[in-house]
Amino acid sequence: GLIEGAHKGKGLGHEFLRHIMRNRLLVHIIDITLPDIVENWRTINKELKAYGHDLENKSQIVALNKIDLIPFEDAKKIQKEFDKAAAKKGDGGSFLISCATKQGIPELIKKLYTLYKKFIQETKETKAKQKMAAAKASEYKVFQPYQDSEKRFKIIASQPNVFEIKSPLLERMASMTDFKNYEAVARLRHHFRKLGIERALIKQGARESDTIIIAGHHLKFKKSL
Repeated sequence: GLIEGAHKGKGLGHEFLRHIMRNRLLVHIIDITLPDIVENWRTINKELKAYGHDLENKSQIVALNKIDLIPFEDAKKIQKEFDKAAAKKGDGGSFLISCATKQGIPELIKKLYTLYKKFIQETKETKAKQKMAAAKASEYKVFQPYQDSEKRFKIIASQPNVFEIKSPLLERMASMTDFKNYEAVARLRHHFRKLGIERALIKQGARESDTIIIAGHHLKFKKSL
């Protein structure tokens, strides 16, 4: 079991804590004859929280053991005080048991089985919802042209009669273009039209001889449409 300092490796420490990470429900068996069982329970939960991985938020059941060593009425009173002080939302409550006489064990097992069936049902429902969501997603796809393509482009009207083109493909081509070579510039303009940039510039109000900036290079806009 857990002792104070378990998150630092004391006792069973990390080995035990790693093991319970796979569990849906934690059952704490606490000696009811201890002087302060609430503090004992809180110490355990502090260790769970200190270790992390959301362990402290797992559902919990507390089995108050060794009730055969004290009068049953006293055990019921201790349980009531414990539940009032240590109850957590979503927990399965506390049970009075005796590992020596088996008293209360059947009730505890019944509760665990009920919770197990609930977890199984919730798992099935979750998987069914995920399957339906996946089917719906495959049926209705949202297409975003050029969202991740190097052919995508953006036109920025930085100032009057000046338009800057942001395009991964065109910027790379411009960096390899000799702007003193007429044919090289003509090829670049051809890609203007092919990528739809020329039409987009016209829609944004570009006119003949306006300045177009691509990767720091300047050239005059010429309509071919």
